[in-house]
Amino acid sequence: MAELTPTPTIRDGGPGVRVFTVSGGACGADDVITFPLGETVLDSVEVLFYTVTVTGGSVTKVDPEWHSTPTGISVNTRDAAGAWGDLTPTTKFPGAGSKLDGLPVNTGGKIYLRPKPDATGTAYSAKVIVRGHR
Repeated sequence: MAELTPTPTIRDGGPGVRVFTVSGGACGADDVITFPLGETVLDSVEVLFYTVTVTGGSVTKVDPEWHSTPTGISVNTRDAAGAWGDLTPTTKFPGAGSKLDGLPVNTGGKIYLRPKPDATGTAYSAKVIVRGHR
């Protein structure tokens, strides 16, 4: 298990909305991508959209989860899981009209995405659009 801490590209998506994109190298089943939202966020954010890709190696699918911590992840630290029907490595969430409300933000202003690929990949990328900035 590793905490992946790439420097995100951050774009303004409108009032209170931020778009974060990241990419990096190896990503295993228990690795967690950290998104530093900053100190100007509320206690929780609304995830309007996210996509995560893990490629290379023998990866055939991802089954992403959001966690409250980057280490010691378990069912007890899981904040939300994607109900993705097609778990290919390039699947996107949400589906038509759905969103993820009330994702808790830790005291350091961070959220954690576990891509959960079915094997260790050689590259990952993710895009997250959140609402909740002041």
